Amino acid sequence: MQSGAVQSGTVQFAELQSVPVNCTTVQSTTFKFTNMQGQNSTVSNRESPSV
Repeated sequence: MQSGAVQSGTVQFAELQSVPVNCTTVQSTTFKFTNMQGQNSTVSNRESPSV
């Protein structure tokens, strides 16, 4: 059982190392998604006057 606990701890530590990288990727994706929303909003604004 002790060996299992050590293995679990090692896996958790590996996951923690991956978390910062995932957070950075999420922030970059969110930033891009925000830019896309801004472009979509601009297109909607341009379409409204046309209508």
